[in-house]
Amino acid sequence: MAITKHRSLQTFGRMKKAFMFVLALTLVFTGLAACTPTTTDEELIEERIEAFLTAYNSGDMEATLECLDAKSRNSFQALLNLLGGLAGSLTGFNIDLSDLFSLGINTASGDFMGLEITDIHIQDSKNATVTTTMTLTGAGIHTIYFIMVYENDGWYIHDMTDKKPTNLIIDSTQTDANTVIPTQRESFVDGVANIYYSIDNVNHYGIINTIGEIIYTTNKRVSLINIGGGSTIVEEYDSSKQKYSPAYMVNSAGIPTATFEENTQLIAYGDGLALMYQRKDSITSIQHLYGIVDSSGTWIQPMIDLGISNSDKHYYAGDGIFALAYWTGYYHSDYLFWNSQKGNMFYVSGLKVPPKFKDGVAFVHNTNGSKITTASNVADPSKWVETPYYFLLYKDGTFKAYDMNGKKFNGCSNGFIYYSVDEKTMYIVDITSPTFNIFTYNQYPPAQIESIDFVGDYGLVTIRGVNGHIYFTLIDKQGHQRFEPIEAISYESMLGKHSPVYSDETIIFENPDKKYCIADQNGQIIATEYGYIGAFSNDVAIACIGNSQYDSDALWIFINKSNEQVMQAVKQPSHK
Repeated sequence: MAITKHRSLQTFGRMKKAFMFVLALTLVFTGLAACTPTTTDEELIEERIEAFLTAYNSGDMEATLECLDAKSRNSFQALLNLLGGLAGSLTGFNIDLSDLFSLGINTASGDFMGLEITDIHIQDSKNATVTTTMTLTGAGIHTIYFIMVYENDGWYIHDMTDKKPTNLIIDSTQTDANTVIPTQRESFVDGVANIYYSIDNVNHYGIINTIGEIIYTTNKRVSLINIGGGSTIVEEYDSSKQKYSPAYMVNSAGIPTATFEENTQLIAYGDGLALMYQRKDSITSIQHLYGIVDSSGTWIQPMIDLGISNSDKHYYAGDGIFALAYWTGYYHSDYLFWNSQKGNMFYVSGLKVPPKFKDGVAFVHNTNGSKITTASNVADPSKWVETPYYFLLYKDGTFKAYDMNGKKFNGCSNGFIYYSVDEKTMYIVDITSPTFNIFTYNQYPPAQIESIDFVGDYGLVTIRGVNGHIYFTLIDKQGHQRFEPIEAISYESMLGKHSPVYSDETIIFENPDKKYCIADQNGQIIATEYGYIGAFSNDVAIACIGNSQYDSDALWIFINKSNEQVMQAVKQPSHK
């Protein structure tokens, strides 16, 4: 429920302008609160705001504090005392801000602040937000939001902020017959995201673009898988077999670009490429067919029999290369690597850690008697070539030893490896560079570095403090740290590892209060109030308003990197 009030309230605040500016800024970042019910909630909230302004205008600090909730009232009093001490230390005079506040209107020669309520949005029986336009002499016009809570016997001011609160969502007054609010949604991948919504009690699955248009929709039971490149594979549910099977692919305009035969399976995908599998049985043979289709629906590698059964160990290795596990053991696996663009294949055995390619090369380590051969020589043991313990594997199937003598390997990621030779310095090597550029990072001992993950020009460094807590920062490709490390939390769950993530020039992390936050490349905190935030793509991320993404009443929206809501409702497709 939301109503709009356009009412100019009495201008207030005739005090010393310097003090008023300090106090105005204090109010913006400090908790406040309270009102006593008489009629409707909207009227009670408006009365509380007016009571606050009247008390403030008259210089009555006690009455002003009575408008705040209990917690904010206490913190505000403490802040007044703190500011008084700070002002005294700066000026050399003893200043009691409580006394200065009480001087009121008689100490100023003109109005300093004006305020107008423009909207009252009641979220539920306990929470509301009042939008106001505040005019400060010499400081211009600002939109200020009063955060209201219902406590004991009425509405109280809990907080004031110049940032638009996330509970100010698109509501029923802002939607029409051509929009719908999805009940479920997923993160964007290269300009498209999946949603689930209902119209007239009929469930729909859809795909939206970054401006909120539904480009594809169906009321069939399907699974939508974004493979990258703006394309999505639609898997339809077969109730007789109780499983999903790929039916067709749609592009970023919602147009079907490829169809798939019955019993085809999607095995692995990434960067707009999909590895498809189909098993065909006959009296005389069993065929294990694999093929690679790109985001345009083109079969860049037609279905062929590779003689390798389907496995959950198959994965996308990056750089247009798929890895198929043709033998899997407890300690290591053997893989066939298939270059989707060139079509060449090669086998590597004894891999404990499946490698990832970046710019044509992968770093292989922790092997178990690894050997390599071409696809044509896999059946001839004499043609297998033994590899070193550490080596660079290239996408054409060749390899080159990497000397790690005297070095302690710490990790690798996205074309970089990092190692230490002492207890002070971490060495970082760009293995995609022709000259293997090396730079150092020595702000913290290597033993405290959990990981270094480069994306673009910067690497996300996670650090474990001596207190056991996790911190993160960014470094450039010269090892320069961009900001002082920020504390976060990191943990393992059944869903995988939860750690800070760097993508699209932003860092998503959970703070110690278990709230998802956004930080930019300079370490500036942009948002701290979400129950969940997905990784950014195309300047858009999914976010959950509330304490947890697992709450049944969690509210999901899309935000941009400035923490502005870009959509909650989406536009229904046009029906011609």
